[in-house]
Amino acid sequence: MNKTTFLALAALMLAACVSSSSARFNGVHYDARPKDWPIDIYLPRTAPASVLKAAEDYKPSNEIPAGVIQIGKVDVSGAPAAAWSSTLRSAQYRARQIGGDAVALQAIARPLSAVSSGMLLYAKTLSFTVLRYEKR
Repeated sequence: MNKTTFLALAALMLAACVSSSSARFNGVHYDARPKDWPIDIYLPRTAPASVLKAAEDYKPSNEIPAGVIQIGKVDVSGAPAAAWSSTLRSAQYRARQIGGDAVALQAIARPLSAVSSGMLLYAKTLSFTVLRYEKR
């Protein structure tokens, strides 16, 4: 593999990165959910079509059941080449870590990340509220 090919592959791998963070609200603490625990995704019907398609079995935000507890927040950032499905999986992973049952999208942004060969590259930034159902 020549140096140019190696650098191109390295740049592609870095460009597809997804990072996330979570925080609990008001010192609320629940044990982490098992790694195979299903985490529901609630999205507004006005979310971009690419996000709705990536979520496959999402639920509309207006169908969040009464009595859920807001236990935290998850923020996810994806590089321009990151798949929307990767950002959603990262949000589910973080929600599981803090004992959540679902995530509800609160904000989505596409900040300018870079300019490459005259092309504008936009990152993916999503903010979710982590929800815990009263009974599950």
